[in-house]
Amino acid sequence: NSFIGGLRFRPTNKASFMFDVERGQNNNAFIRIATLDYTRTRIRAQVQATEQLWLNGTFTSIDRTNPTRQVENESTMRSYSGSVNWMPHARADIDLGYDYHDLYATALIDYTTGTPSQRVNGRSLYYARLNSLFANARLGLTNRLDLLVVYYYIMDRGNPSVTLGPNDQVNSYPLRRHNPEARLAYRFNNSVTGNISYRHYSYNEREFAAQDYRANILTTSLKFTF
Repeated sequence: NSFIGGLRFRPTNKASFMFDVERGQNNNAFIRIATLDYTRTRIRAQVQATEQLWLNGTFTSIDRTNPTRQVENESTMRSYSGSVNWMPHARADIDLGYDYHDLYATALIDYTTGTPSQRVNGRSLYYARLNSLFANARLGLTNRLDLLVVYYYIMDRGNPSVTLGPNDQVNSYPLRRHNPEARLAYRFNNSVTGNISYRHYSYNEREFAAQDYRANILTTSLKFTF
């Protein structure tokens, strides 16, 4: 069961502001004691600064709680994102953007420490502070040849400094990942396009060196359009 409502305001033809909210309940597949109460709020803004420049921004807030007090299973998320699209020429456009996600989740846990008789109660805490940056550029080198350059960078700072009880456990996955890519696309005619691309994939977990890896990927393809 949920309630959804939204509002859009356009003060000018080049600016649009949106607000929507959703409040209700959804099933919790992990702890089937009670449905989770949740509230999601989102605010978005789209502004065309010039004929070639667009600005976008979004804020999202999500809160989930379990009404069963013995479980204390709840989570909060705050997300911020912004992007810029610039098209200085019909054969060139650039996209830049940044996202930040702040997630916190907690639940009561009951576990053993060695033998079944050593049962303790505590809390399980999870944190994610995820930063994501992307940049895309498309350049028409000739009437038939296009160059696409893409870069993604993701960094999770993990959990902040928190005060824990003797039986509490905190979890997070601090990591860094970056993915540069370059692709050339050549249109032989209106029906056939050839592509060649190179992508580098780098993944690094700050607390688990065994999970680090690198990859270099070269891809070629032909696209047929009918």
